[in-house]
Amino acid sequence: MVEISDALIREAAYYIWKNEGCPEGLDFEHWVKAKAQLASKSDKECSKSACKTVEKKPAKKAAAKKATTAKKPAKK
Repeated sequence: MVEISDALIREAAYYIWKNEGCPEGLDFEHWVKAKAQLASKSDKECSKSACKTVEKKPAKKAAAKKATTAKKPAKK
């Protein structure tokens, strides 16, 4: 089974929302509809030999910011 990224589902849901006239409060329905359409499409286009399963990659951790210390004013 091919994993469909959230970004791809989000984009598809956006176009569904636009095509339906931008109704409010149907975001979950659009998400489910987009996911189903993409899954259906990938199943039809995917054969066992040509389809690669996408592995989940661990999320990259943000680099830690270096702590800055206040410099002491020079003595006069």
